[in-house]
Amino acid sequence: MPEGRLAENVVRFARTLRAAGLRVGPGRGHVAVTAAAEVGVGSREDFYWALHAALVSRAEERALFDEAFRLFWREPTGPLGPPPVPGLRVPPPAKR
Repeated sequence: MPEGRLAENVVRFARTLRAAGLRVGPGRGHVAVTAAAEVGVGSREDFYWALHAALVSRAEERALFDEAFRLFWREPTGPLGPPPVPGLRVPPPAKR
């Protein structure tokens, strides 16, 4: 499994989706990390679709994924505050 900040962030994103109600287990998280490493972050569109393919399994999950992706993978503009989606709990980074 790829390691580094990208992998950590993809796992954190998968956990965020799970906290928001998507059925994302460890297997899908692993597939998402592998897909993200394969396509890289050079193309936001390719990165989006790689994660979408790995983490979305039902049509009704698309809107939540879209919003979470837009908010989670936005350009940082300052100190991180509370999650911008009411009720969405952003999990802390995994402890090593």
